[in-house]
Amino acid sequence: DGTSVLNVQPGRLNVTMTLAALHSGAFCLTSSVAMDLRVYVVGYETDSGAGVQPMVTRRALDTRLSSKMSAGETRSMSPSKLGTPLGSKAVTATVTLLAPEADGAFAIGPCGGTPWIVNYTKGISQVFSAIVRTNDAGVCITSTQAVHVVVDITATWRTSAGALGVVNATRVLDSRPGGVMPSGTTIAAGTPAGATSGQYTVTMLAMGTPSSLFLWNCADGKPVAAVTHAPAWSRTTATVTVDVHGGQLCLATTAPAQVVIDLVAAG
Repeated sequence: DGTSVLNVQPGRLNVTMTLAALHSGAFCLTSSVAMDLRVYVVGYETDSGAGVQPMVTRRALDTRLSSKMSAGETRSMSPSKLGTPLGSKAVTATVTLLAPEADGAFAIGPCGGTPWIVNYTKGISQVFSAIVRTNDAGVCITSTQAVHVVVDITATWRTSAGALGVVNATRVLDSRPGGVMPSGTTIAAGTPAGATSGQYTVTMLAMGTPSSLFLWNCADGKPVAAVTHAPAWSRTTATVTVDVHGGQLCLATTAPAQVVIDLVAAG
């Protein structure tokens, strides 16, 4: 169907998290190029599990406002910083690693719990997104090398929130036929009738200048925090959860970029 969950670039961090439907207890993967691949199952859907509550994108951490994380340092984000109520089970997060001083590993997870660990490369800014477990102590991060870190939150997962189910992946935006995405673009959410939330795979290719992408429900004001960022002439992919009440989503970039958005789940 032409949709994708991750667009990769050699020599850098290529990580995402998505929802997948099971058929006879299995799911399939395909790639347009040869690659080594690791797949982790981090959760599954049940009738009594946590649902998702989208929020206006919130910046939970930006070390550029204080000091770069040092090698081996742990920093925490409390529920108030995350914008989540006590009792939340997870958050949908976009993590941007800026100018790592050496190749290293980055860990993110519930404070005091088991983190998810990804590897990054020296120098270039790199972005990944994930549904990250949290608890009443918040989310903690650690890096093996010095690096600036930005963490943006687009949703919280709670037992009282609505379910999010996998849908047949649908492309709701592809700016490439016409070049870069015009500023102030509005698109249809593409979700089934009655849906209040949607999960999207957002891919951005920055042109000659680094660019950040903002995505929000048009009924809300433009958020301060972005959903993803790409260095010049680089491509990034992020998983984003959005409030789709009213059926219209608004987008803006800080510099010219090509943008592709696929709907992968709704609820």
